[in-house]
Amino acid sequence: MCSRMLVVLGGLLGNGARTLADQLAARFGLYHYDIDRKKIRHPTFDRRGDFRILQPRTDKDRVKVYENVCKDFPLLSKMYPDVVVDDTFHRDIPREYFLSEARKYYTPVVFVWIESDEASVRVRLERIRQAGKIESVDGALRRREKAHAKQQPFPPATPIFFHRTSGKEGIAAQQIADQKISALWELIQEHAHS
Repeated sequence: MCSRMLVVLGGLLGNGARTLADQLAARFGLYHYDIDRKKIRHPTFDRRGDFRILQPRTDKDRVKVYENVCKDFPLLSKMYPDVVVDDTFHRDIPREYFLSEARKYYTPVVFVWIESDEASVRVRLERIRQAGKIESVDGALRRREKAHAKQQPFPPATPIFFHRTSGKEGIAAQQIADQKISALWELIQEHAHS
């Protein structure tokens, strides 16, 4: 099997994993596979497309979504040499199921947990609210707290990337974003070759 890398970014709502996945894809030529599209099509979810109900309620539901995603791996791994995905991945049973299935098609599989400070989370959630994907920042913060309470530990060697908003605009913001995405890529490369 030829080397095909899968980058898996995990993080709670508002940590910026999706943004980082988009930036990795654009900057380094990875294909960004959108797991949320599988959630919308999954029969356990309301079809209104309401962002706040996309998250599966149980580990069993999460595994069903990931089973659906993993069915795409044989073709996906042939079409794209390197792929990035993002999701919450805060529960160990669904996360380990997903990673073990991914390893059948990708070598290496690099899982990175994305953390963020509360101020940055609030800024991102406000952007999501303005886009009409959540009803309120406070409601999203409550859901985030519930998910955090249910979060299960990661293996000790799991890399963690801290993602803050810069508070800058224009060229300065772009330069900081470029530096962050380069630092994340270095972290991924370090763990891909370890």
